[in-house]
Amino acid sequence: MTHHKIEFPCGVPELSWWEGMKIPTFRHIENLELKILDVDSIICTNLKGQVINTARAFGVDKVNAASIKENLEAKGVDSSYFPGVVLDTNELIDGFTRQSVLVELKQQKWVYLQGKLATGSTIEDAKDEVGLGLNNHSPSKRATKDDFRVRLREYIDRQGDRKVTKKECIDWVNAINHSFTQEGVDKIVNETLNAKETDNTMEPFTKVGAKNRGAKLLNLDRNDVVAFDNKSGASFERSVIDVINHYGEYSQFPAVVAFTNRTASKDALSARIRMKEVVDKTNETLRTMFKEYRAAEKRGKADEFEVIQLKGFLPQIIDGESGDEIVTVE
Repeated sequence: MTHHKIEFPCGVPELSWWEGMKIPTFRHIENLELKILDVDSIICTNLKGQVINTARAFGVDKVNAASIKENLEAKGVDSSYFPGVVLDTNELIDGFTRQSVLVELKQQKWVYLQGKLATGSTIEDAKDEVGLGLNNHSPSKRATKDDFRVRLREYIDRQGDRKVTKKECIDWVNAINHSFTQEGVDKIVNETLNAKETDNTMEPFTKVGAKNRGAKLLNLDRNDVVAFDNKSGASFERSVIDVINHYGEYSQFPAVVAFTNRTASKDALSARIRMKEVVDKTNETLRTMFKEYRAAEKRGKADEFEVIQLKGFLPQIIDGESGDEIVTVE
């Protein structure tokens, strides 16, 4: 039996429920043992009172928290996996989502794996190894590639001016329990190093920021500028729609500026060339369309020329439309 019912908030888990399970070992935390601790003694917030969960790139997962809460209330404590990990200072290293649920339930006491930092290790080392590696099991939500990218970037930043090599980054990822292929590890490392170089060598822009900078450089009103980047096809497609809408409203074409996103300086030129090629190809397509319009105009059929040829709507009204034909609207 791995599930044990308790009464919240006063029930206390029994250490014997985990009897026979091998306590995990880590490089950065030693002397781990199961202990019953006061829930409100666990340190898991910063000085601003914000929940810290650096092993999760996007903070405490509310959906996962709701699932954990539901399982605890319905099934009880699952002793097939270990509880959260804390240091001997009671600082929480792993199990932030579960801890947030315990606080919500006003639980008084809970079981934790408590240990101390290994000699020469930092608390950040422990959070990297345990916070990411211990999530690599059910029913915890597995650490994602984004989680690893965030923590790897923080590891690199902690090294200061010392150059961190690609091999060191690969070794850092592989020293933590994970389920990625080596190709996946390489991708995590390459994207992290590229993002680091980008931040150090390229000025970043949001779409709004790019519009404002473009307007300033071209001495135009920002409403007369359209901006797009190189990392989202929707960005360029959206800019084409913006150009059309601008022309429809003002009877003139806006200025278009482009900017790179998550692209290092060494790759900026090739990225810009690819972006210009896309623009040139789109302009060529539009010129062909305009030629067809002029031809239709000469034939006296300009009113019949349609770039967007809407054939109708898919039948969706249950018991109200036939599923065998397109629905037209006059």
